[in-house]
Amino acid sequence: MRMPRSLCLAVAAIALPFGLSAGPAPVLGISPSNPRLFLWPTNVPSFALETKTNCDAGTPWLLWPQKPSVAGSNYVITNLFSGGSRFFRLSNWPQQHCANQMKQIGLAFRVWMLGSNDQFPFQVSTNLGGTMELRSIGADGFDANAFLHFQVISNELGTAALFVCPGDIGRVAVTNFADLQPQNVTYWLRTSADVTDFNPDAVLAVCPIDGNTLYCNGAVTNGVKY
Repeated sequence: MRMPRSLCLAVAAIALPFGLSAGPAPVLGISPSNPRLFLWPTNVPSFALETKTNCDAGTPWLLWPQKPSVAGSNYVITNLFSGGSRFFRLSNWPQQHCANQMKQIGLAFRVWMLGSNDQFPFQVSTNLGGTMELRSIGADGFDANAFLHFQVISNELGTAALFVCPGDIGRVAVTNFADLQPQNVTYWLRTSADVTDFNPDAVLAVCPIDGNTLYCNGAVTNGVKY
């Protein structure tokens, strides 16, 4: 659909990770005049705005650099659009990349465990390089000190930026593990007694943005079907 002032809107082709069946995808709204407002509902998380200058198959979709803000029940990006024709779509890129990040986190834990008798850091005393005494498990089963447990796998993971879901607009990623604080972590971590290598199907971590779930065996399942 061609929009005024050489602005075009393309319907998103939603990639479907993990073989899930398609469900309702959010509708992208665009205001007709500058400043352009790009809007989509907040009740469908982990979508991002992508753009390209033409619809040729060889032209890649690129992530729009601005992060959205929240206004009422919508994500909103404000932009003074100028130049030639441009196409926009919503993509579940953040959800897919979140799942990939959680897989890397799970693998980092598994590698760390190789030198610790197949125990997670929160099952190993701080005297032995673990974080067991630092646990702070809430009534919901998740640990308020997740960032401290994540800091231990710095050698195995390499960057602390992976602890922020790409769809989380409220937290800022850091690359240095020494700088890691609760505001730099999206993922909720479970450190209770059932979270062990002997219980591979137990939930290890959950993304509260899109519901992606990491299990003790390193597997990740997708939380939202599109």
